[in-house]
Amino acid sequence: MTIPICDVCNNKFSWKTVQRAMFFAYRPITCEECGTVNQVTFGSRILVAILSVVPIGLLGMFVNATSIFSFSTTTVVAIVYTVGILLCLPFIVKYRSTDATTICKEKDNVRNASY
Repeated sequence: MTIPICDVCNNKFSWKTVQRAMFFAYRPITCEECGTVNQVTFGSRILVAILSVVPIGLLGMFVNATSIFSFSTTTVVAIVYTVGILLCLPFIVKYRSTDATTICKEKDNVRNASY
């Protein structure tokens, strides 16, 4: 678990930059050193979804089934867990560099292809 780095120049992204990118729906990060566009990998998106949803759902099912904890205790635990995950996300996600011009050219080639 380390902060993501640029694949091209190994520049470390700041925690704040990664957190903002995650907050705005996995926005790509452009490296300040080399200008390379880096996007969150699909596996990281799945991992974030699992870490965000599954434990809270399991906690709700556990509390509902056992009634050991009060509602306020459960709410505090859920909030602490959510804040902890949000603070750790920049260390969990992985970024991969992409060449935006190549992606645009590939889309144009698909549109212009004749069958």
